[in-house]
Amino acid sequence: MAVLHQELQGVGTELLTGAIRFLPQLLKAVLIVVLAAVVARVVVRVLRSSLALAHMEPTASGLVVSVARFSVWLLATAAILWVLGLKQVSTTLAGAGVLVALGTALASGVQGLISDVLAGMLLLADPNFAVGTAVSIGGVAGAVEEVNIRKTHVRDGEGKLHIIPNRAVDAAPYVIVSARSREDRR
Repeated sequence: MAVLHQELQGVGTELLTGAIRFLPQLLKAVLIVVLAAVVARVVVRVLRSSLALAHMEPTASGLVVSVARFSVWLLATAAILWVLGLKQVSTTLAGAGVLVALGTALASGVQGLISDVLAGMLLLADPNFAVGTAVSIGGVAGAVEEVNIRKTHVRDGEGKLHIIPNRAVDAAPYVIVSARSREDRR
């Protein structure tokens, strides 16, 4: 019994010694998490205000903010792994993660843009769908005020302006209530 007690004491001492040696790395990791949280908040606030001043679309600005936040946390994770002694994993994670984040952001952003542009080109080419046409699109009824490459502007009977992405116009069933010929619109 005395031998077992000494063995357990030896194991306990080794565990305690290891934990004490590991404590500085653990504290550094906690500090990195706190700093990352602060940096992420600051970056998000600065980006949101800057993008609002630049009049960037909410979808695109949300995407930029999400990628920035993800990048901050990805770098923080890589730094934590580095501090904990997993240097190769942290380097690989940081490099691969940044590439994945950028690729995903570009693919998501471009997909909506391409859909809007293609649908806009089709709408602009449609002789029945033009400025002055009375339409009903996905529950919005009114007169088409503008059709551009990305959006369609429809003003309803109450005077409210509805700005509808062209991909939504193309995807939703729409009814042309009254059409004006191209000569009438000149």
